[in-house]
Amino acid sequence: MTYADNTATMRLNEDTFDAMKPFLTEYYGNPSQPYVFAKKPRKAINDINS
Repeated sequence: MTYADNTATMRLNEDTFDAMKPFLTEYYGNPSQPYVFAKKPRKAINDINS
C-alpha cells in the first residue's frame, strides 16, 4: 500500500502564510467563542464565507 497524502509535509504557499500569519501569532482566539478575543477571527471567517 502506498500512502500518497503529502498534506502534512507540503510546503505552505507564501501568500497563504502571509494571510494566515496574523491569526497564527496575534488573533488566535477561537472564533466560535463569544469573547472579544475571538472577534477578529470570527469576522475573518464570516468575510470569507459571504
